[in-house]
Amino acid sequence: MNGKKVVSILLFVVALAMIGSGVYLMNSKKYIFETAVKEVFENLTKSGEDIFLLDELGSSDKYRITTDTSLTMMGEEFASVNGDLYISNNNLYLNIDSSLAGEDFIGLEGLVDEERIYFKLKEIMENFYYDEITSTVDETVSMNDLSTIEDIERNEINLLINLLRDSMLKDLKDEDLDKTSVTLNLGSEEFKTSKISFGISEKRFIQIMINYLDAISNDTQAIKVLQKFDSELTKETLEEAKTTLEEEVEQYGDEDILSFAFYLEGFNKIRRVELSTVGDGEVDSIATEVLSITFDTYTNSENKKVNDFNFIQNEIALISMEEVYNTENDINLTIEFNGGEQIAKFSGNMTRENNGTTVDLNVLLDEEEVANITFGVTRVTENKEYTLELSFTEATTEMSISSINNIYLDEDLPSVDTSDADSVDNLTEEEMAEIQAYISERLYALGLFEQTPELPNPNDSLLEDDNL
Repeated sequence: MNGKKVVSILLFVVALAMIGSGVYLMNSKKYIFETAVKEVFENLTKSGEDIFLLDELGSSDKYRITTDTSLTMMGEEFASVNGDLYISNNNLYLNIDSSLAGEDFIGLEGLVDEERIYFKLKEIMENFYYDEITSTVDETVSMNDLSTIEDIERNEINLLINLLRDSMLKDLKDEDLDKTSVTLNLGSEEFKTSKISFGISEKRFIQIMINYLDAISNDTQAIKVLQKFDSELTKETLEEAKTTLEEEVEQYGDEDILSFAFYLEGFNKIRRVELSTVGDGEVDSIATEVLSITFDTYTNSENKKVNDFNFIQNEIALISMEEVYNTENDINLTIEFNGGEQIAKFSGNMTRENNGTTVDLNVLLDEEEVANITFGVTRVTENKEYTLELSFTEATTEMSISSINNIYLDEDLPSVDTSDADSVDNLTEEEMAEIQAYISERLYALGLFEQTPELPNPNDSLLEDDNL
């Protein structure tokens, strides 16, 4: 047999093998399901990449936030708040002033460090007062905890997500999956799909958690990521938790409590992802309330990409969100909340640019427009300065709120002199009465008190107290 004939036969065998493999894969529920899961998790790891602010704010542990917020009534400014907030490691510094009906309303200066909370009401206090941060405050919560998320990089989150994906798919068999034909009606379009669903029992859920703990305990980088949340977590503690679950797994039931499903058009076009409880809404079913979360993606009759999200209870969509892409950076948004007796809807547009995102939404109650909300974030200087703007306008009156906020990275707390600060424990009854009257008077001005409080004699002001 000559060489050309051998090569021809081998090529023929390879072609048959490839065709056979293709036919097998096309009919393998496991392969199709795994492919869909990997696509969804890949999109999950990419989600939010265009929200640059989340990543860039995480590049610093020192911030200064300024605000210029005003409330307008009948075309005139009725109230305003202006000031600065500094955040640096475990310290906070706040300095704000406000006005009401054209008059000074309240001024507050405050400082928080690891040991004390300092405050000063500018109109009646010359120096700071402080209170000790004691064990009555939950010691497990600190500014370090609040900055933990900022310290985690996107690739580290993606690592945990991918390990969860692999844990879910581990030991998956074809017989674990159900496949049915379903016609989906999305918008005005109809799609013939194959629904591939994966039932999750209590026992299977615990097994997924066992797989996840095993995967993390064998991944040094994953352990380091979790240690940012809990510094005492180690490979040994993860393995102990896994062993405990392994000893208890047989105690859990085999009946499905959750269903995870993909609806695919053709071989790999995902039209719907669905997570739902298993039950029929009856009292004797496992899930007396049938809840489901669906995410649909398709192209409508105008050749525009559409994404739909729904949270459904007993076949009633309680929360719905629709995105219609005019372009990748020009998106029509509709968000609807069904409260039973009343339906609230937010309808408008989101525009994305290289340096920011702006959202403009009309607010409707039972289809009647009641307000308009706009907000946006703009990068002024990368990794340095950002602007957050918010406005709210009530439709039937002339009331509006406008807020312009700037965020500056890598700015240190200003130098604050607290050397003359006194403990709140040293406040006299007269001084306490003046503080309470000061606050009560302002609450009355806001309509929160029914009568004007009795104020102490102004000649006894804290500013003139020899003890300060």
